[in-house]
Amino acid sequence: MQNRIPKFFRVFERALKGNTAGKSEWLCGDSVTYADLALAFLIDGFLFAFPRAMASPKGMPATPLVEALHQRVKALPRIKAYQASERCQPFSNGIYRKYPELDREIE
Repeated sequence: MQNRIPKFFRVFERALKGNTAGKSEWLCGDSVTYADLALAFLIDGFLFAFPRAMASPKGMPATPLVEALHQRVKALPRIKAYQASERCQPFSNGIYRKYPELDREIE
């Protein structure tokens, strides 16, 4: 986990930088896709499952494009409405589980 999470975010950062059609705002093309939604959902899952690791400076390394995409997706009106609705199930021990023994600051 110590090496995988930062590496994972750097891969997506490079993909965003390479998307000149979308001005580095989306993973591919010039508008939001399911890939963008999936990445934002994955970040939310990591924040739930590994709060200490994600809060450490290296947990989510300097990946400003990934962070901006995450915020942009969460601000989309329909996504925002869904997340505020009762249909949106909170994270629990379903898809994302908390593993306290694995959640530590990334050095």
